[in-house]
Amino acid sequence: MRHRDRLALVAVAVAVVSLLAVPTGAQRRREFRSGGVSQLGGQVLPAHRNALAAGGLYPSLGWFQFTKGMSRSFDMGFRGDIFYASPLSSGEMGWGLGFSIPMRIGLSRSDKVAFAIKIAPDFVIGEIEDDDFGDGYCHCHDVRGAYDCHCHDDYRDFDDFDDDDFGVGPGFEVGLLVGIPVSIVNIVCGITSPMHLIFFEDHEGVDLFFPIAPFGGAEIRLRDDFNVFGMFQGGLTIHANEFDTDQEGFVRFWAGIEYAM
Repeated sequence: MRHRDRLALVAVAVAVVSLLAVPTGAQRRREFRSGGVSQLGGQVLPAHRNALAAGGLYPSLGWFQFTKGMSRSFDMGFRGDIFYASPLSSGEMGWGLGFSIPMRIGLSRSDKVAFAIKIAPDFVIGEIEDDDFGDGYCHCHDVRGAYDCHCHDDYRDFDDFDDDDFGVGPGFEVGLLVGIPVSIVNIVCGITSPMHLIFFEDHEGVDLFFPIAPFGGAEIRLRDDFNVFGMFQGGLTIHANEFDTDQEGFVRFWAGIEYAM
């Protein structure tokens, strides 16, 4: 085979690989008819797609997420949060950081609806729980292997009982994500449970936070590669430790932008 023929074959091979790697116009149209590039709904990013998202509202002052399509039915990413309120239960104020690795496993996808399972190990650290209990403040101490707790307004003068508790610990969010494309809008909904095991500075042992919270929202496609979105999630958290088990509210508001690459 002559040198010129070999060069021609190499050029043809490179062109074919390029066409396979880069989504065609028809591929893009099929993508957007079935929900576009979503990071919140059930539409898993295909292997040729990456996406960025940024947002905030409550409990995050701001967050950033990068997602990479790994295969036709699996994507994963990295997310960082700056919290000004507790990500564990609503109504608790304090600064903190969160890091997670969100993953989605696609179950099914069509032009009308898409389903995926979300799995996201994470880690939180910060002042993420208030010290007051109702109208009083609590002081707990170890008495011969058992905890003795006394709650009263007078305890606001002890140590840091008027401050937020510093806590740190791992978490794991799992749930069902649904995406329903309607024209340029992708309706997102589902239910997740972002569980955490937190170690606080003011008492021994570990606190379990177990929320169950449905969510709903929408991603609006302004361009083929650019979305704006809003989402609300609300439910209940079971908070349990050595002292008590109770139910607390759980709320998230998100708004932001998504960009596909």
